[in-house]
Formats: sequence, C-alpha cells, structure tokens
Amino acid sequence: MTKKIQKRKVKTVETMETSETNEKKTPYQEHNFLYFGGQETEKSLDVDGTIAYLEQFGLGENPLEQARESEENAFHVEDDYRPDRKGVHYCDFCAAVITGVEYEVLDSGLERCLQCTNSALRTEEQFKRLYKTVHRNMEAFFGINLNIPVTVRMVNAKKIAKMTGMRLVPTPEFDPRVLGFARRDKEGFSLYIENGSPKIAAVATMAHELTHIWQYVNWNDRLLKRQYGARNLLEVYEGMAKWVEIQYLFYINEIAYGKRQEIITMMRDDEYGRGFIRYRQKYPLTYHTGIGGLTPFYNSKSPL
Repeated sequence: MTKKIQKRKVKTVETMETSETNEKKTPYQEHNFLYFGGQETEKSLDVDGTIAYLEQFGLGENPLEQARESEENAFHVEDDYRPDRKGVHYCDFCAAVITGVEYEVLDSGLERCLQCTNSALRTEEQFKRLYKTVHRNMEAFFGINLNIPVTVRMVNAKKIAKMTGMRLVPTPEFDPRVLGFARRDKEGFSLYIENGSPKIAAVATMAHELTHIWQYVNWNDRLLKRQYGARNLLEVYEGMAKWVEIQYLFYINEIAYGKRQEIITMMRDDEYGRGFIRYRQKYPLTYHTGIGGLTPFYNSKSPL
C-alpha cells in the first residue's frame, strides 16, 4: 500500500515538472528580471515606492537616467534634439550635446563625452562578452536564428577607415562614422569592431552588422535585384540594418540614444537614410521594451 502511494506521488511530481517545462516563456518574461520568470511583477515588490525612496537621495538625477527615459520623454527628445546646430559640440560616438568641459578630444580630432569615455571597451574579453549578449538578444527580440560562426576582431580606427574606404574630417558637429563592419569571405563571417568603442555604440554596431550577416545567409541577391533593381540593392540592405539597429536600442531601453540615431538617420540623404525611411514606413518602430510587431525578418523574399 505504501509503495503504491509513493508511485502516485512521483507520477504527480513528474507531471507537474513536465507541464512547467513545456510552458514556453515569452521573450519579455525571459528578459524582465522583476517577473522572476512569471507573468507579472510580484505583488510583494513595491517598485514605485522603492523608486520614490531612492529619488529622495538624488539617485534619479544622473547620466544613466537619460538612457532609461520613457516613451513620452523619447518624443520630447525628438522635439528638442537637432544634430546640426551651429556652435554646439556633439559627442561623435553617442551624438549627445556636449556641455561645459566634460569631454575629451581624441588624437583623431573626434570629441567624446565622459559617459562614452567611461564605458569604452578595452579588452577582447569585454567585446566577446558583449557580442554574446547582443547575439542572444537579437534571436530573442526578433525571433530569428543566428546559429552562424562569426569571428569577432578588434582593430584600430585607422584600419576600420582603410578597410571601409571612409575618410573622416572631424568637426564640432556630430561626425557619423563607421565603428565596425561585417565581412564575408572564403574563411566565413567576420565582425570587425573598433577597439575602445563606447559600450552603447558597440552594441548598436553589433546589432547592425549581425543583421547584415543574417541577410547574407537568408537573402537571395538575384531575386532582390529583379524585384528592386541593382541600383537600389544597397538601400534595401542598409535600410533594414539601420531599422534593426535602432529598434534594438529601443528594446533594451536606450530610448534617448535610439531616438537621436533615428533623427540623424532620417536626415541622411544616402542609402542608409532613404532605406531606413522606407522600412520605418512599412514597419513602425516600437518606442519601448514591449517586444512584438511585424519586422523585416518575417519576409526574406520581399522585405520592402
């Protein structure tokens, strides 16, 4: 009699474990740590009260607050931000307005704010760790498979400029430039990132270039050329990569930085700017961390 009862108990436990294992968590459940794997924030957690308590000590007023702005504040950034104001200095890495003397001028002539300086990636281990995070998030956020061997290479700014053929002339205004690129050759795929890149700029670059690697694997160039024309192919490629880069920034709650990149890109009269505007019209951006909605990844044969 005892043995039978024990067997039934074991079976019940196994059934419960199987049920819990089979329950598929949404990407938001997996990434919102306050859910602790559940469907909503624990009632025992007083999140608003904790924030109010910390704000009493001035902890809500610091440089990191800008990166955690809400959707409403993002539109406020759009109202006020202009990347081409005369007499105003901009960080050449995050495009933020530089005030006072809190910035440095690099040997290349580029200007970098202190926040970007303090978050600069210096070691190969830092780059690889960040790459793994971006790679994992890309798969979760956009529902794609990036099971592709990629070699991450750290190089200096001069080599990036030489390999991309881009010449940089620093100015007080924001000077957009390439911080990295993806390459496909007989050895496979490689991702080149500039050594010393600020963390958030490196994240944006990785999301952009991983999109290109996905395109190389999943798109048919012949089909796209027939559909959009050879002259417009670069616009199709780069427009999507910029869309993904900016949407990724919103998904990780880098609202202010993402909004600045959106404004700057829409002002560009090149394949990046024109392509991004077309993708933005077809796939409206989500200005918060709520994952969902149609993305260009869903239709590899006709993304635009």
